[in-house]
Amino acid sequence: MVSITGENKAKRFLYSDLYPILIFAICFIGWQFKLENVGLVILAICATLILCLSDDFTPVLPIALAACFIIPNKPEVAYVEANTVLYAIIVPLVLLAVVFFFIKNKIKVKHGPQFIGLACLTATYFLGGIFFDFNSWTQGVLTTLGFAGVCIVLYLMLSNGIKRIDKVYFAKIFMYAGILLAFETFAYFICSDKSFEYIIQQKTLHVGWGLSNIIGASLLMTIPLTIYLAYKDKKYVAIAAVAFLIQLVTLVFTLSRAAIIPAILGLIALFVYSGINVKHKEPFFIAFGAVFAILCVVATFFVDKVALIWEKIAVFEVTSEGVSILDTGRWEIYEKAIQDFLLSPVYGVGAAFRFSSDGFNTYWYHNSFLQFLVHGGVIGLLGYLAHLFFKFKMFFVRKADKMNVFILIGLLMWELFGMMDCNYTVYSELIMMVVLLVFAEKNLPDNYDNYAIFRRKKQKIRIEENK
Repeated sequence: MVSITGENKAKRFLYSDLYPILIFAICFIGWQFKLENVGLVILAICATLILCLSDDFTPVLPIALAACFIIPNKPEVAYVEANTVLYAIIVPLVLLAVVFFFIKNKIKVKHGPQFIGLACLTATYFLGGIFFDFNSWTQGVLTTLGFAGVCIVLYLMLSNGIKRIDKVYFAKIFMYAGILLAFETFAYFICSDKSFEYIIQQKTLHVGWGLSNIIGASLLMTIPLTIYLAYKDKKYVAIAAVAFLIQLVTLVFTLSRAAIIPAILGLIALFVYSGINVKHKEPFFIAFGAVFAILCVVATFFVDKVALIWEKIAVFEVTSEGVSILDTGRWEIYEKAIQDFLLSPVYGVGAAFRFSSDGFNTYWYHNSFLQFLVHGGVIGLLGYLAHLFFKFKMFFVRKADKMNVFILIGLLMWELFGMMDCNYTVYSELIMMVVLLVFAEKNLPDNYDNYAIFRRKKQKIRIEENK
């Protein structure tokens, strides 16, 4: 029997700064020393214990994020097979703990504002291509079930399981996740047997769980909450500014045009909003002004390396003949997407189409609209559009917490990234998206009506009839 004092100490630890730092430290050690199996087992045990003993899902969030970033770059066949066996043990164990958590705490599963949109996305993932080639569909069913599970199952677990709404704690979790991404990226550069110039020129950054573009996309969701932490409380301005600097440098090192372009637009919006509304303007402007001053000074000392990076991320090329858009191979992919779409315009060809020829679980068309159009046809695209409607509709409501502005900008940057690359076919990004949506839901006013737009129309019709 756990004493009351012991229980209180455990709760204080789970909601302290030390706990998420330790979780992400376990993740980094497991990733760096290729002990991810040990790390995953430790994370699974921690999650199981928390779910069995706690009445709140919040402390599981650092574990869920850390598990996304623990897989190192080890593409051997034996390694993949070993992890398949490990996942077959860990995943059911954690799911059983989740079921026990809901039963023990007598939680009745209810759906929130995001349920319909995510349900449409889930159906799009699962049903795409089922009427085109059933054999191909069955080949990719585990992948589509994984995407669908992340969307709807994770959403329901978090939406109903999170009880404590601590905005600072939540922002810190994402800030620490962003720092973890930075540490893994820097470790790759430091430990690689290739030179900095070679990595930049060949764009070989691959940390195992994701390529450089995936790192960039993830940072688009961690950076806004890092800035929010500085916006929220004066005592976090300094640490948030340092964390922002680390993440921003990491984002540049990814050389991801698809991430850097939305980041420029998003950062302008974030700093304009923060500059107007932050209460402690002086420390906020001094801290982040110092960050950009440091970046300018460092850039002048490493002009050659900055020029090399700029050459790789430039979108336009200026020549004597004028300005032209650099070809990054996207147009060929988009042409292929149109060809694949025409094979099954209504129901799509499914996520496993081109599975055998390209060696991936799903082919990446580097554009979210084309991805859903090809995989699910016109019906799939409608499901994706429904998801977008319900996703962003809840952000435009009065009396919502200011934190939702930062989450909104982060998600908009991520969606813009998806217009140039892949986001809805990456597990780690989907998990981060769902976590952000759930917390944004928690910040809504109690009287928020998800169906108000439809009811308002009906009410207007009744008034006209009465006239």
